[in-house]
Amino acid sequence: MVGVVGDVKDKPGSPAAEPGFWWPHAQAPYHDMALVVRSSADPQGLTDAVRNEVQRLNPGLAVAHAGTITNWK
Repeated sequence: MVGVVGDVKDKPGSPAAEPGFWWPHAQAPYHDMALVVRSSADPQGLTDAVRNEVQRLNPGLAVAHAGTITNWK
């Protein structure tokens, strides 16, 4: 599976986007993952909705941190 995305700054305060790549979780399982959502809606209002949808799709997944990327560390 191959996908193409636009420039991505993966850390707050990054001066420029850097090359990156992603692969399917089934191909290379990893215990620590991130889900990033881009929206024009209020991000604080989306946090609970995204957390609830992840739990609905897979109740066995733990959502350890949810917040805006400006507060992400």
